Amino acid sequence: MLIPRMRKPCTTTHDGVIIRGFDVAILANMTNDNLTTYAINFDLGNNIGSLVIGAKNTLLDGVVNQSTNVQSRDINTTRIGASVHYVAVDTAVATENLKEAIEAANQARKDLATAKDDIKAGRLRADAIKDYEANLVIATANIANAKIALGSTAASAAATAPTLGFSAKLGANHTQSQSQQTQANQDFIGTSIKAANVTFIGNDLTAKGLQGDISKLNVDHLNKLTLTHGTTTNTTKSQSNTNTLDASISTSGNMAVGMGRQQSHEGSTSTIAHDTKLNVGELNGYAKETILHGATIVAQGGNIGIGANNLNLGYNQQNSQSDIITNNTPSGIIYITTDKIGDKHSETHSLTAKHTSLTGGVIAAIHQDKDGNQTNDKLNFTTNTLATQDLLATESTQSKDFGANLGLQSKEGSIKVSSIGLSANRNGSDKQTLALATIGQGATINHTITHNGQAQNATDLAQTAINTDATNTSKVIKDIKTGGLDINTTIDGRVFSKAGREEIKRE
Repeated sequence: MLIPRMRKPCTTTHDGVIIRGFDVAILANMTNDNLTTYAINFDLGNNIGSLVIGAKNTLLDGVVNQSTNVQSRDINTTRIGASVHYVAVDTAVATENLKEAIEAANQARKDLATAKDDIKAGRLRADAIKDYEANLVIATANIANAKIALGSTAASAAATAPTLGFSAKLGANHTQSQSQQTQANQDFIGTSIKAANVTFIGNDLTAKGLQGDISKLNVDHLNKLTLTHGTTTNTTKSQSNTNTLDASISTSGNMAVGMGRQQSHEGSTSTIAHDTKLNVGELNGYAKETILHGATIVAQGGNIGIGANNLNLGYNQQNSQSDIITNNTPSGIIYITTDKIGDKHSETHSLTAKHTSLTGGVIAAIHQDKDGNQTNDKLNFTTNTLATQDLLATESTQSKDFGANLGLQSKEGSIKVSSIGLSANRNGSDKQTLALATIGQGATINHTITHNGQAQNATDLAQTAINTDATNTSKVIKDIKTGGLDINTTIDGRVFSKAGREEIKRE
């Protein structure tokens, strides 16, 4: 009988606000007022609409929609049945099982040899070799178990001679299973802008998860421009318990009882970064400081300057130990050209800064042909000083499962352990990716360069360790398995007693 129980989902939903028109201005006092918007969709059109927005401090924020769902299941199943066995058929099945056990052991030997090679090559963590050794031990034990089963089948041939090789068994099975799964999901709704002309004014302007399709973006002498990401988290947790009880009686008068218990626990957490992404025809203006963390500006041209402070670009998330970070893209300013005339295309854009700090980010120019193929283009970027840092991102996963079954047999008035079943699985991975701080080809650095904390001896990027290939901005430096345990065996209970072992020998 299946009894599902589902709790009513807990949901929070925000639809946001849509603003349409031609000329829109959202302004507050430039001296002392703060302006905050949440999930506004400025749909003004790419060809004619214009937007001016700003205050002393402006925040273009988003909202988080979330839902939680809990589902529980109870399953109780009872089966009663009878089976008839013919010794010739049972012997054939037992022979095939022995063949499969031998093949599995041979495969376990090959897997162990491969695992040793993988350790030498850095594809498998050294301590995981114990899992593959255990797999071989259990696979070898399964050969012995299969031989015992074949011998028992042969022994039963004599016992069933009066019935011409036929035997019967009456059995009952009861299974009780309980499971529960909890899912919590979030969705980020940020600000979006579609307009021909957009102007940011005021002192400080911050945008989280901003999506923009803008023909011309003008940064009008801001003190600080911060483009960053919104963050949501999805979690799944599940657990289950299964108990089994088996009982049977055969025509030989033997009674058997089996008990089993299986437990499993699973869980995952996914942190999703909703980056700011701006597609801009022209990027113009000036800001004393510009920060892009989890933000990318793709422009075709324009002139932008960063003044007294800093141009700071970095990843939206620096490290992930056990959770999975999705949409973890490098921050940057990328100029895309689609039609190149000679070597003068770089003249359509310029980017200048006094100091530039780049952590796993990208400043580059890329040429894209009609088929979408990308190549490095000449970057018109000048900065007095440059500090770059490659960024290490880690990702690890692990799963475990264990189960056990106990079989009891009543024979000649005594109860003995007839079998012990074991199953265990363990798998995992450990991955490290280096996000390369990238400065495109053609950049000019007037004074000093520091890369990964080390001062560089030259101002020519080609003579430094800094990556200049904008088409390859990451490098996998570690990708290994951390486990490989996979065992499933049933042990004949007679091996634990002298009398039982003698009985096995006779078979």
